[in-house]
Amino acid sequence: MSRGHAVVQIPVTLDSANRRKDRSVSLRFSSTLELGTADFAELDRLTPSSGWLLFSQNEFDEGDIPTDDAPDDGKRPSQRLRAVLFIWWRQNTDQSEPFQRFYERWMEKRINSIKEELS
Repeated sequence: MSRGHAVVQIPVTLDSANRRKDRSVSLRFSSTLELGTADFAELDRLTPSSGWLLFSQNEFDEGDIPTDDAPDDGKRPSQRLRAVLFIWWRQNTDQSEPFQRFYERWMEKRINSIKEELS
């Protein structure tokens, strides 16, 4: 388990659980008490990260607590690269070139650059 990890404990109500197209589940919780600025800042800091969520109606056993790091979002590195490039393309181009063409051209440049280093 990673050291230096953050643990946020908040009493919540499970508002909804919805199946996503990739068969994962989108969960929505609401805090049952007001959150202080520090707790909210910690949640905001953790927003894009992966972790464990343990939900119980009021009691956990020691064995319920995971000892391993949580799996990441499950995306392969190539999927992550494509997603990041899409955001870069959207933020840094006029989008006159379709993303697919941009992506293929960008990848071809990188492939050729690496091939040149092999020679």
